Amino acid sequence: MGKIYSLKDMLFSVQA
Repeated sequence: MGKIYSLKDMLFSVQA
């Protein structure tokens, strides 16, 4: 479960 984490991090970064 590494890609999913990365995607979530990216999404959070874009939302922030």
